[in-house]
Amino acid sequence: MSDLIERWAVIELLSDRRCNTNCFDESGQKIYEELSKAIEDVKDLPSTQSEWNNHTVACLLAELFDDTCACNYNDIDEWLPEKCELLDSCPHTDGVACWEQFLKHKAERRADE
Repeated sequence: MSDLIERWAVIELLSDRRCNTNCFDESGQKIYEELSKAIEDVKDLPSTQSEWNNHTVACLLAELFDDTCACNYNDIDEWLPEKCELLDSCPHTDGVACWEQFLKHKAERRADE
């Protein structure tokens, strides 16, 4: 189990508490203001979410293999054409779209096996 907390979950929790605070008395107003400040503080914290996504990984793979087409490699060429959504433009896809298709469908392939 991970101890990481997602930023949106904390903001949602604090926002719910802030909305349920009685803001008409002095005590309630102070709590409302403190919760508002806490929400802004949480928004300013650095994120632990990885900057890696399918596009950045696809760029890395294309650079690593010096090829923008994943289908040029053994084993991949046997299954990716069956799932690829870019066959009409293959082998001249834009940028690293072929590697993105590889990453997208690789998880499906594992589930099929």
